[in-house]
Amino acid sequence: MTPFQRECDRWLIECFDQRPVDGDPLVRAARFLEEAIELAQAMGLKKENVALLADQVYAKPPGEFSQELGGCLVTLALVASHREADLMMAGEMEVASAFQRIPQIREKSKLKAKIVR
Repeated sequence: MTPFQRECDRWLIECFDQRPVDGDPLVRAARFLEEAIELAQAMGLKKENVALLADQVYAKPPGEFSQELGGCLVTLALVASHREADLMMAGEMEVASAFQRIPQIREKSKLKAKIVR
């Protein structure tokens, strides 16, 4: 694991008293999808396009986890490059901010958990 990934793990433990490997994989997937949709929205992608993409993806068999994870990372790096943004700096700033917002994040999480259950 990278130092950044370890710092994210440390935040999850402090915020939710949960090791990442012990969490519900569907909740992790939902949180990732939520962030990806928020990024797409911030870049101007319309809700209708998100629905079309979801239909397109779910019309195919599921991919292999490791390959799809790598694809997400490569694509995110290219999104950052397109915007001339420092991917790691953005991540480090976000995790530092998340440590400062633990009570608010815990409250928001109570509502979000209902999405996947």
